[in-house]
Amino acid sequence: MRTDVLLASTVLVGTVTTGLISRRSSAAAFFGERIRKSKRRAFFSSKSMANSSSSSNVTTPLAEPVESSEEPLFRFGLISDTQYVDAEDGSNFPKTKIRRYRHSLQVLHRAVASWNQQIRNGKPLDFVLQLGDAIDGSCAALNSSSSAVADLVRAKEACVCQKWHWCIGNHEMYNFSTSEWVERLFLPEHQASSYYDFSPSEGWRVVVMDSYEICIMQPTGTENRAEAIRVLEENNPNDVINGGNWFQGVEGLQRRFVPYNGQFSATQLQWLRGVLGGAATAGERVIIACHQPCYPAATNDCNLPFNYDLCLNILHEFKGVVVAWIAGHDHDGGYAVDEGGIHHMVPASPLEVEVGEDAFGHVEVFASEGLKVKWTGRMPRKGQWPETLLYPMPYGERVIQPEVAVNQPEVAVTLPPEEGDELVGIASSL
Repeated sequence: MRTDVLLASTVLVGTVTTGLISRRSSAAAFFGERIRKSKRRAFFSSKSMANSSSSSNVTTPLAEPVESSEEPLFRFGLISDTQYVDAEDGSNFPKTKIRRYRHSLQVLHRAVASWNQQIRNGKPLDFVLQLGDAIDGSCAALNSSSSAVADLVRAKEACVCQKWHWCIGNHEMYNFSTSEWVERLFLPEHQASSYYDFSPSEGWRVVVMDSYEICIMQPTGTENRAEAIRVLEENNPNDVINGGNWFQGVEGLQRRFVPYNGQFSATQLQWLRGVLGGAATAGERVIIACHQPCYPAATNDCNLPFNYDLCLNILHEFKGVVVAWIAGHDHDGGYAVDEGGIHHMVPASPLEVEVGEDAFGHVEVFASEGLKVKWTGRMPRKGQWPETLLYPMPYGERVIQPEVAVNQPEVAVTLPPEEGDELVGIASSL
């Protein structure tokens, strides 16, 4: 368990405090206070997709829909921010939503039961993607980080499919170091790094990214934490280290420069370029999983990685290769298609659904039809994905994107916040 949890996200249930939470004892007081208070089917042609309000500025055509009786190449389970802690219900910052911490674990159990039933019906799962923030940051305050992980592991062990891939989110970092989380949850073959790739089927590759490689939750004295502080201070005029209103005077895409976000290292981005280049050479299509979304129209500005723009440019270098970026972090969920035809899918979080409501699903990947999303429960607030995510076309032409500075905003759709969010501009991801 971490001994130097660094929490600049000083949010109590409806109360703002100031000051950097720099050690677990302080974190315990902080989160302890918080706890006490506490189908439709749509096949889009390339023309309709380009004209869809949820697709933003699509310039790469999508494949025409194909109806066939083909079997999927592979299937995978999907669930987002459970953010579980064994504690009474709480709320988000503006007290507009109830966070049902124990119920989120029940949703996970129901997801496992659903996936097991599918397997018994002859529809096996090849793996499960958990999109990060599996446990809540308040576990550190309750000294329950390890027991919360144990509860998650018990849920996972009840699943017939044992190949689970856990993205690293900000709440993981509030409880553990990166290496501790990797050691506890990652499959043995992927413990060499916090980001990796694998091939679930011939012609396909899945990439798991770590957008918190550089963040202020990294241990004191490390280069990655120092780099995160530098980026935040250069791009946000407010005191992002010692608390206060991080969003005062900050507009648009600059709102991503807040302490609960992070960024990819240059090494990780270069690795990603190599993986995508290799996939293009091999004729593979790619699905990317990450805790943070990577496209503004699919989320709110304050949920993006610091250098999402550099990452997005790399995705667009390899035309038609990346099919989807699947992320969590934004509890409301979202969906959009970018100008390269990449589907940006953000499932809603189980944490804030009603009692008895669900938020999980699975994806079936077909050779020609596309990715078919089978979802149970709450759909995203910001755009809803079609049942079939069509493949971007044509495939394989490399397009060199111009370099974009980290703090240079792109032209993007800025979505209005929910009622109450404007009070502090806080993301639903905290």
